[in-house]
Amino acid sequence: HMDATVEGHDLGALLVAFGNEVLFLFEVETFLWSGAELLSLEDGEARVRIFGERFDPERHPIVRPFKAVTHHDAVVTRLPAEGEDQPRWTAEIIVDL
Repeated sequence: HMDATVEGHDLGALLVAFGNEVLFLFEVETFLWSGAELLSLEDGEARVRIFGERFDPERHPIVRPFKAVTHHDAVVTRLPAEGEDQPRWTAEIIVDL
């Protein structure tokens, strides 16, 4: 795994910053992400643990990697709480191919 810190003025901007971080990790570090865990969120800064592994074209067939993350229609929504569980969220971004 890798830890990263991203910044943004709202949740949508943080989501886009996260998308750009995983794109950077893929392009520069050849790290292919498979999941993430939010470690902390405060004052426009999110610390994230990113899970994945080194890209291997024989094991990870990618037809076309994404080139950019857009701010257009980036949405983060808090879902209703279920009992005593941690808050749940859903997020959606659009990427350019």
